[in-house]
Amino acid sequence: MKKLIILLLPVLFVYSCRKVDSNDLKDDVPYYQFYSVIYDKAANNVNVSGFCRVRDANGTKVQFSSGAGLTANGVAPSVDILDKAIYRWNFNSIQDVNFVLSKNSGAKISNTVTPSDISNSDFGTGFPATVSKASGFSFNFTGDALTGSESLTINIAADSGTKEKILTQLNTGNTVNISSSDLQGLKPGNLNITMTRENNLPLDNKDGTAGGTILMRYIVKRAATLTP
Repeated sequence: MKKLIILLLPVLFVYSCRKVDSNDLKDDVPYYQFYSVIYDKAANNVNVSGFCRVRDANGTKVQFSSGAGLTANGVAPSVDILDKAIYRWNFNSIQDVNFVLSKNSGAKISNTVTPSDISNSDFGTGFPATVSKASGFSFNFTGDALTGSESLTINIAADSGTKEKILTQLNTGNTVNISSSDLQGLKPGNLNITMTRENNLPLDNKDGTAGGTILMRYIVKRAATLTP
């Protein structure tokens, strides 16, 4: 069985990295669009990426050429080091992001993301500067309650390790409860707590019959001290 797995891994790697040159596709082939927009309040920046696949979410990735491609806010992208069909941008303030897909046929398809598309959750007043490992802690977050497919991920990082807790719309209200068991394995000391709100949004404009999605995240951070 081990030999079979070893033999299959290169095949899986090749499959996952398959690409097709956009200039080799017929003009009427639709592109599935995937965009990611990550707002980081602490860093006051936006990390953005995008790529396209042929026809649907399982299609071959499209590598653009001959004038075709993606822009964000009118800016040409950098190309991912490991996957040349993924395109990236970084903007130095919290702002709208307008994607334009330009196809070899000359067609242009626009999709826009704004910060208001996701509730700008933050840590509520009264967030504890010191938290007890034995007792756990609770805090409120500002913004709307989670709806639909939204999730809220709490990442608690210490020198001794990292813990995560994920909330969904099933967790009603705007309160996050971190129990003593959630903190097990972490040693007393400094904590860096990251709260990430995430949602998947539909496109404004599709390419023909192909679909697409926009992954949005809004990140805020807070420091605390963990005591025994």
